[in-house]
Amino acid sequence: MPVTKFNTPEKYRYQNGFGSYHESEAIPGALPIVPTLLRNHPMVSTPKNYPIPNQLRWDPFDFDETVDWVHSLKLVAGAGDPTLKHGIGIFIFAAGKSMAKNEAFYSADGDFLIVAQHGVLDIQTELGNLLVRPNEICLGTESTTHTNTISAASNTIGSISFDHPDPSIFTVLTAPSDHVGTAIADFVIFPPRWLVGEDTFRPPWYHRNTMSEFMGLIGGEYDAKTGGGFRPAGASLHNIMSAHGPDAGTHDKASKAALQPVKVGEGSMAFMFESCLMVGVTEWGLKQCRKVQENYNEESWTPLNRQQGIEAGVMHAPGASHLVLAKHRLQYLAGSYTVGTVYSNRLNMLSDEFVSSLSEACFLPVP
Repeated sequence: MPVTKFNTPEKYRYQNGFGSYHESEAIPGALPIVPTLLRNHPMVSTPKNYPIPNQLRWDPFDFDETVDWVHSLKLVAGAGDPTLKHGIGIFIFAAGKSMAKNEAFYSADGDFLIVAQHGVLDIQTELGNLLVRPNEICLGTESTTHTNTISAASNTIGSISFDHPDPSIFTVLTAPSDHVGTAIADFVIFPPRWLVGEDTFRPPWYHRNTMSEFMGLIGGEYDAKTGGGFRPAGASLHNIMSAHGPDAGTHDKASKAALQPVKVGEGSMAFMFESCLMVGVTEWGLKQCRKVQENYNEESWTPLNRQQGIEAGVMHAPGASHLVLAKHRLQYLAGSYTVGTVYSNRLNMLSDEFVSSLSEACFLPVP
């Protein structure tokens, strides 16, 4: 499927493939270059039919002005076991007062990553003081207090022609697992960025994934969720092989949009903890916090209409001007809130390298 325009037109039709394996397309360009199956109807729009891993989304969590940072920590989800030094725990904190001057805290479970969403953390450590503000993160290694603050920004390389770049370019920190190429936890951000892809459905794809994705919003609006349900101080969880993607409003807008260069995410910062582990949800996170959006699936994806009217390489959606199918390659290579505890001492800073997220599901005990 060449992309170069030649002065001399092609007069032969070639059968692509080697040996006894060949490709066939009813519509030119409909078959992606990578091995991905494109659905006529996104799986996210199917109703709930199993208890877990249904997609989960939480309203903003409440502040408790009577507790400090340590006592406000609530375990929402996780996988693995800190006693085995393998796993991840995801906590929410919403502190209303400072710790007492005669109190101190350290993590014996593993490396501690704190993502500030609202307010300011003034942290005193053995190595000095840290002021952690929204859009900054604080990393505390195991057995010590927090020793480093890293601005939540990265030098990402986007697509220069069509299609999406590898999502791993948004990875800031990673804790590799025992399986090469997979991570106990990747810390990923979605900062303001340019989208320039031609003949491309630009929002994140509809997909299922071999990684679990726990996502939060520091401020602004995430470009793939315009319905208002994904709010700052809230969160969402899409577990392994749980279908997800843009909500219906985002899909409709992107299907009609003129494909001119556009900058998205201005004034916004979303982040994600991504793990190869099957993430379990605690009783507090599922029921006691009373923040789970019961109609998340129905409100986000049920309005999606089945694509109709395939002709001449163009897929028409009801109410949409056009949705070019030929080059809308929707493959997903892989793709984990406020506090992530990694039960490992291998949380490494990325340095001009991509993280391969071709992973396998790891079934471990969950909280």
